[in-house]
Amino acid sequence: RLNIASFNRDEAREIRALLAGWAASSGEKTAKLEPTHWKGKAYDAILKSVSAPEFVRGFATVDIVWSIPHPFARDLTVSRASGSGEAVAMIGGTHACRPMIRQTVETTADMLTIVMDGGSVLGIKNVNAGDVIEMDVEHESLTINGMHAEEKINFSRTDWHAKFNPGRHEILSSDGGLLEVSWRNEWE
Repeated sequence: RLNIASFNRDEAREIRALLAGWAASSGEKTAKLEPTHWKGKAYDAILKSVSAPEFVRGFATVDIVWSIPHPFARDLTVSRASGSGEAVAMIGGTHACRPMIRQTVETTADMLTIVMDGGSVLGIKNVNAGDVIEMDVEHESLTINGMHAEEKINFSRTDWHAKFNPGRHEILSSDGGLLEVSWRNEWE
């Protein structure tokens, strides 16, 4: 609920229109909505509605209502961990995050496997040296060299719902190439 101080009702309606334009600026996509009281955190939100001005003694109020499809705030900064064939991710926050895992393949293999804390997270068939594999856990997608490659997934070795909970996680690859993990800590 926002208060609008204006000289007259026409001015209040103009200000409401400016607020509505700002609130709807992301179009049909979500945008970062940063709570005033929680610096460095944001929700992915999309505008649901903006009310008409309600006038009370020379002032107006307007209600801006947001829809938050994923009801957890995320850090605005990205956290990262990397290493040769392994990475240790120190995940913060209070809720499981949804990372991006990127592997630059060093050696051609019939199967590449990535495990977290001993449990298989990703299995990919037929990889070549130099391939850049990206597993986007949030969107459940896999690309190799920038092209979708879901047909190469070994589903018995892939867990799209692995829990990247807060805490220390050891992520290992069957390949010794550069392994990178990036995420935003999430908060309830």
